[in-house]
Amino acid sequence: MKTTQTISLRRQAGLSMIELMVGMAIGLIGTVIIAAALLANEDYKRSTVGTSDAQVNGALSLYAVERDLRMAGYGFANTNALGCASVSYSRTSFVGAYPAFGLRPIVMTDGGGTVTGTTQVATGADTLQIVYASEAQRSLPAVLNGAMAAAGTSIVLFDTIGYNGSATTRGDLVVAVSGATCSLHQVTAVANATTLTVAAGAAFNGTASPGYAVGSYLFNLGLPVVHNYSVSGNGSLQLLDVFSTTASNVTPTVSATPTNIASGVVDLQADYGIDSNGDGIVDTYTITAPTTAATWAQVLAIRVAVLVRSANYFRPPTAGGACTATTAAPTWTGGTHFMSDALPSCYKYRSFETVVPLRNMIWKEA
Repeated sequence: MKTTQTISLRRQAGLSMIELMVGMAIGLIGTVIIAAALLANEDYKRSTVGTSDAQVNGALSLYAVERDLRMAGYGFANTNALGCASVSYSRTSFVGAYPAFGLRPIVMTDGGGTVTGTTQVATGADTLQIVYASEAQRSLPAVLNGAMAAAGTSIVLFDTIGYNGSATTRGDLVVAVSGATCSLHQVTAVANATTLTVAAGAAFNGTASPGYAVGSYLFNLGLPVVHNYSVSGNGSLQLLDVFSTTASNVTPTVSATPTNIASGVVDLQADYGIDSNGDGIVDTYTITAPTTAATWAQVLAIRVAVLVRSANYFRPPTAGGACTATTAAPTWTGGTHFMSDALPSCYKYRSFETVVPLRNMIWKEA
């Protein structure tokens, strides 16, 4: 018998062109939705990260300035010292530039702007110089018990407690004051219970120092703390610690290079808080620096603000359109901030401000 096998051929059916196009359309719609969701999520992420960075940079900047301001004036918060606008140097062979500072707790250099009443539209960032002593053993001034001749090498006091001197390393730096005359000297030795030696061979001593009569004052600064805060051109808060690199008494040098301490900071503004009637309460804030010892004694607080810019660029809502991240100049209590770019801006800004009481000025000696 013969068995016959029959092979049945079934017709294979595929996708039609219409079905294929519908599937592609659904896939494209899904891709667009996913891409839009990713872009929206990225925008939210950039906004959140940028705000967080600005928050951190602003807080750190304000903390650094505030911490120094709370120490401002320590060691010379005395009405007899506030007449010293610029400390002079007796040494003529100092290596590098002489650091310019006076016995003023805080000196604000205005960056410019238009003032209306008590508010200002800033056109540039301010700079701050904060000065205080580092010597903890003697925070009160001494009074000269003997006249100090011009270019003299001895200072006679009622006592020498709290002074440190050395012939080989830097001794305490002291400022002799008589009215508006003041000069920096380096203690090279404590000769006895009433006499300090300021030998001419030391780093900050020379032959050009003025003379001082009995009753003049001597303030011990130890190693003076002179901190200059400013905003760099690349948008960073920078600190110049002037005396941080002071070397031995043989080859003295001081720092001239600032250090960036916070990024994204584009503006620094400050006002003096003035107690004009002597009741211990700040009556007004002003950008005008005092000019006399009496008016400096009225400075009891500093109002300070920093403006931080986000690092992220926010695209305009429409291609080629105007930016909407910042449409109005940021403000603070003292007026309008200086911005690093024009309005409307594609960057976001945030202002941080505080009022710092100058405790050493509040507790100063009259």
